[in-house]
Amino acid sequence: MSTIHSRVAIHMAQFDPSHDMNHVDRVVRLAKVLGRKVAQSQTVDLQVVEVAALLHDVNDHKYQTQLSDGQSIMMSCLSDSGLSPEQQDLVLKIATNMSYSTEKKLRKTGEWGQWHDECVELHVVQDADRLDAIGAIGILRVAAYSGAKDRPLVLTTDDEGEDAMMHFDEKLLHLHKTMKTGPGKDLAVKRTKIMNELVQQMYDEVTLADLEEENPEMCAIGVLMKERWFKQ
Repeated sequence: MSTIHSRVAIHMAQFDPSHDMNHVDRVVRLAKVLGRKVAQSQTVDLQVVEVAALLHDVNDHKYQTQLSDGQSIMMSCLSDSGLSPEQQDLVLKIATNMSYSTEKKLRKTGEWGQWHDECVELHVVQDADRLDAIGAIGILRVAAYSGAKDRPLVLTTDDEGEDAMMHFDEKLLHLHKTMKTGPGKDLAVKRTKIMNELVQQMYDEVTLADLEEENPEMCAIGVLMKERWFKQ
């Protein structure tokens, strides 16, 4: 496993800090702990969980134009993983189906099926990855990704485009609803609370509500922030 880890680390060094090897290592640790907890009541292939977590971002679609060798790296790592052919196939299937955007698309088209609902290994790795997208670390990752993509952190004018804060209401504040393991659901509720507090605090700071300042300019900014950050 150390050889595969080193190979993945070299590959992930090309990514920005929101999707680097530190993220992968956190997801692996989360997945292993969640897997052990879930295994107390269900059958879980912990080897598949660990390898799938380690490889889950190697072929990330957001970076495919930048990192075209993701698929070959994944196949090479799998061939050296010591997993059986059946286990390797399961890891590939998990990697292909685990992202939030993929799940959303499959559910919309009616292609989310029995396997998706019943594969415990998929659920464990999904929950681990999504837990690392929320809470305090999730907040830092939003800022890191925004910096890498030259996306403003906060827009206070009625400009076209998105700011980093919009990502919370669009996705992150709702990820807890997609968790599938018991431990994942419990932890997601706690981490979501942290993000809700951030969004409210950011609103207070940007509109100067924390200074109890009320004037037409601040009121206009407040209206804009609510339209951008509190759509759902």
